[in-house]
Amino acid sequence: GAWWQRRNVKESLKNYAQVLFAGGLAAVYFTTYAAHHIPPLRVIASALLDGILLLAWAGVIAWIADRRKSEVMALFAVGLAFFTSVITRVGEFTLYSNLILTIAAVGFLVRNRWATLSFASLITSYVGYTFWRFLHDDGWRWAAPNENLWLGAGFLACYWLVFTAATFLSRSEKLSGPNRAAFLTLNNGAFFVLFLLTMVQVHSGGFWKFSLGYGTVLLALAIAAKKFLPTEPFAKNAYLTQGLLLVTLGIISKFTGLQLALILGVESVVLFVLGSQRKSVVLKFFSFATAVLATGCCVANLKEFDHSGLWTGASLGAMLTFNAFWAHRQDAGKSSAPLRAEPTGFTLLALASCLATTWRSTNAEHLPLVLAVEA
Repeated sequence: GAWWQRRNVKESLKNYAQVLFAGGLAAVYFTTYAAHHIPPLRVIASALLDGILLLAWAGVIAWIADRRKSEVMALFAVGLAFFTSVITRVGEFTLYSNLILTIAAVGFLVRNRWATLSFASLITSYVGYTFWRFLHDDGWRWAAPNENLWLGAGFLACYWLVFTAATFLSRSEKLSGPNRAAFLTLNNGAFFVLFLLTMVQVHSGGFWKFSLGYGTVLLALAIAAKKFLPTEPFAKNAYLTQGLLLVTLGIISKFTGLQLALILGVESVVLFVLGSQRKSVVLKFFSFATAVLATGCCVANLKEFDHSGLWTGASLGAMLTFNAFWAHRQDAGKSSAPLRAEPTGFTLLALASCLATTWRSTNAEHLPLVLAVEA
């Protein structure tokens, strides 16, 4: 096949030569595979040695693909290599080989701008980890505390770091705009889910720490995306949205009751001020969403004649009133509509918080006078 491709023949014959060449590469790979994994043909006793040979041959195919600038052949090579890492169940072979393949795929992305290969490598990296972590000799099951949980989580973090680097380093047109946002979202989501599934049976009380910490990292990456990818608003907004979501989830997981309502109110004020200054729709949306959560949490947890509830409800009402005032100030003179969405929304939430607090903290005979004063 290699010789025929160099000959001066018809294009159809050159295509046939490529098929022959690819078939030869595959035949060597699967012969090496059979040398250990098919009992009647077993001539290599060590699964580790066979895995190394398979991985080495996949490396040869990748080298040929790079020389010929063939993304299809590179996909073929990387696919075989990931298959090798999954079937060779010897120690941490899968983790190490997956990391090497991940780095190689990102190298191809930066060098040759092969975006399809990067998406395929991202999926196969995390799928390979899934097989290593949860598929055992006795079938699928959760990981036990004595099964190197933190080692696996460390490699998982390495995969995430490498693909995050690819998000910022790639200059491929196929990995820009919505595609870049989809790539980073898939990377972030796969890492988050697999880390939780790895630790869920052992460290169940640490979700809020992980969610808050990971969300903070994603917010930092949103700032980095704004600086290093100035023409890619999709990437910045994706990091920002996911970071705010995880930070809010972390806060909700840690705090409860009126304390949670107060913290969410503070978050709403901070997000709305920042969103107004930066003209960010994402920040404003999350500000309103956390305000709704804060109001609901406050109303649901108020008790009759509870001083802490009185101060919490009044403080939350003040914060939401501040948001309404700030929205009015930013929007003053820009709209002639009788009702403007942002000031109206925050005003209604502030009113709900104040009315609920008043109702729970005031005697029936004094309620009309208090309501009149508030009005």
